[in-house]
Amino acid sequence: MDDVSREKIRILVLERQEIVRIGLRTLLENQPKFQVVAESNGFDDIYRLTSAHTPDVILLDLLLVGEKYHQHIPLLLQASPNSKILAFSSIPDVQPHLDALRAGAAGVIAKDQSAELLVKAIHIVYAGQVWIDRNLTTLLWQTQGKNPQNLPPVSPSRHACLSHRESDVAHLAARGISAKNIGEKLGISEKTVRNHLTLVYEKLGVEGRLDLCLKAKALGF
Repeated sequence: MDDVSREKIRILVLERQEIVRIGLRTLLENQPKFQVVAESNGFDDIYRLTSAHTPDVILLDLLLVGEKYHQHIPLLLQASPNSKILAFSSIPDVQPHLDALRAGAAGVIAKDQSAELLVKAIHIVYAGQVWIDRNLTTLLWQTQGKNPQNLPPVSPSRHACLSHRESDVAHLAARGISAKNIGEKLGISEKTVRNHLTLVYEKLGVEGRLDLCLKAKALGF
């Protein structure tokens, strides 16, 4: 593989609908930092393509693999351990998105989101971060109150270890508000917000924003 190709984010597109797949390929190939290495509209060859191309990012239509996506995501990661899976979803229910994230997906993005947001999400998961858009974060937060049995146990007493400012930052972050907007709301810089979040994650024993969102109700936010 030449050096020019290696500098690009290599993407495998797994999308069942032809018109959507063509649109995705056109969008992604027009991005100077992206390279579509392969694509498929069927289930039969997804493991072969993943193993053969070892893509940086797999854009996975959740409905391509039916209702057992939570079983296939770990298998895709076994075929290419360094790949990041970004689930591409038209499913209105939040539970499949939770299942995909828990199975190992690095992010979930709805199909009705903008092209700009999809490009941003790919960059985010490629960088090793979790992508979860604000609408999904809100749904996750609302769902927790309805389905507490799906949440891992957390001691609410951990909330008490936060300073007043850290608690304010955590409360807003758990609702999917960006660090920039949190800063604007609280009158502090985005950098200060991120510093607070680092301490919040450490004190609460959560792995990051996604984990904070998933455990927000149990933590008292």
